[in-house]
Amino acid sequence: AEATIKPIVHSPGVFFEPQLPIHFYNDYWKVVTHVDVFSITPYLLNVESNINKTFNLCSRVQNVSELFVADLSDIINPAKVLLESNFIKSQSISHLISDQSSSRSKRALEFGGEILKFFFGTLDADDARKYDDAIAACQSNEQNLFSLMKENIHIVKSSINNFNETIFKLNVNEQKLNGRLSMMQYILSNISRNNNDLINIARLQGFNNLIESSLLTISNMLDNILNSVLFAKANILHPSILSPSKLLIELEKRSNHIKRNLDFPITLNINNIHTIIDVSKLTSYFYNNKLVFVLQIPLIAPTKFNLYKNIPLPTPHGQSEPLTFALISPSKNYLAITDDRLSYCLLDNMYECKLINNEYSICPQCSIFSSLSNPSCETRLLTEVTVTLPNECNSRLLYGTIDIWQPLNNNKWIYVQSKPNKLITKCGNFAKEYSLFGTGVLTLTEDCIAYCKTIQLIPTTMFTISINSDLHLDFDITQDDCCKRDLFNNTIPYLSPVSLTSIDLESLRHASHKLDNLETELNKAQKQSHIIKYGSYYTSTTYVLTILFILFCVYKCCRYLTRKQTSNRCINVFRCNNRKLTNSKISKSIELSEVSIDDKKSVKSLPPSVKHLSNRNLSNY
Repeated sequence: AEATIKPIVHSPGVFFEPQLPIHFYNDYWKVVTHVDVFSITPYLLNVESNINKTFNLCSRVQNVSELFVADLSDIINPAKVLLESNFIKSQSISHLISDQSSSRSKRALEFGGEILKFFFGTLDADDARKYDDAIAACQSNEQNLFSLMKENIHIVKSSINNFNETIFKLNVNEQKLNGRLSMMQYILSNISRNNNDLINIARLQGFNNLIESSLLTISNMLDNILNSVLFAKANILHPSILSPSKLLIELEKRSNHIKRNLDFPITLNINNIHTIIDVSKLTSYFYNNKLVFVLQIPLIAPTKFNLYKNIPLPTPHGQSEPLTFALISPSKNYLAITDDRLSYCLLDNMYECKLINNEYSICPQCSIFSSLSNPSCETRLLTEVTVTLPNECNSRLLYGTIDIWQPLNNNKWIYVQSKPNKLITKCGNFAKEYSLFGTGVLTLTEDCIAYCKTIQLIPTTMFTISINSDLHLDFDITQDDCCKRDLFNNTIPYLSPVSLTSIDLESLRHASHKLDNLETELNKAQKQSHIIKYGSYYTSTTYVLTILFILFCVYKCCRYLTRKQTSNRCINVFRCNNRKLTNSKISKSIELSEVSIDDKKSVKSLPPSVKHLSNRNLSNY
């Protein structure tokens, strides 16, 4: 025996794992039984009255009889405690709350010797002493008589003269014997009187025992009722309410009244009755002093559905470097489809389903659809020759490092490995190594154990699930236009890879928050315009140009302000120094002269007496 590895190169992106077939039920066969608790309280009240009467009788007997030396509380208190416990249990039934059973205290049996003497003829201590004295006296007399006879013989032989003396001794012995007999009669008369008292005491004891036995009986009944209510809350049928054999008889009597298209979950016989009880629903309620139990037995439809577990299967785009995967997100976790594949039903989980003898399951009725008029992604993959991905399917793309092991039935595991890993299998004393890469299915026999990194794969007892037909799916999701490798070629630099390790493949159906919906990102990247695609570059360039323009404007403003400040300073200088410093008189007339070519000055308007006034002023400045 050794491990079997089956690589998966082409797949539709979803793995259909076969499960046990299922039947649906939408109706129940109800078995109703009840317990009448109306008479319990009056019965307890009657017992309480009898206890009080017993107490009064015991008091009277104790006053007239010297033999009744027991304490009345030792006799009556246990019955009262048991009665109070039964009252509490009776009141708890209506509230469906159990009360702890009161422990019955034990008491010693008083006057044991007298009772045993009365019934069996045994003796108590006083009688034993009396009769022992009488027996000792009788034995002593017999010995004396025997000795006397021997002496008489001896006397007869030895001497006849002593005969009169011997007769006298016999008379004395006779008188003594008569006295002893009188004493015996007195003892017997006292015994008769005591016997009457003992008879009365025994009757009271018997009456008290009868009360205690009645209380114990009703206590056991109340315990069974309370236990039945508590068991019913756990969906367990208590045998005291309805025994399995009685339930079987009732079902066999009424089985012909079931609808034709419905049937019991399993064949009715004594070996299967416990299975019927297990899959049934038990309820209880209290109404009108009646505790009612209702056992609801599901009635299944004859149509059988093949059940498959829909597992998202990451399929690699290539075996050389499987970093990109494509898969289908299933509509629901389970698909139930008929043998003819014309009707199907989608299930989220199997929590409400119940297993029948490891052969099939029964589930509450769900919405059944037609594969022709209302198909789903899964049914189209199973019933049609698929060339392209159906519109009903929701595909997903993965990019990153994946290390996943998904357990299956029949000691199988799905593996998804982005990087090559070593797998070591040990079957008995034989060990072997394998190289795992990509996606595939590992199968182990019962005597094999596999190791991969920190994971240990241990098979369990083989439980084979057989189906009528195998599934042959030729569609390859990696070759469809939605999920080709080409979609990643231009966009991988812009995507951040994900890391999926030690997760359940079923969680990929709800893993959009982890995968960020790579398909949507890829589509957006392909449909982006030139401006959107390179928007960051344009934005950076715009920012740089804007900053340069602002700097240029600042530079121009600073230069303008500098020039303005310089021109204002010159005007002030001339205005500050343009005043008369001497008392020279300036002529009011202006003499014009001809302009000479050689003359460097353009205008001569000042009189000769004033020489270079401006220059002087400037020099003075």
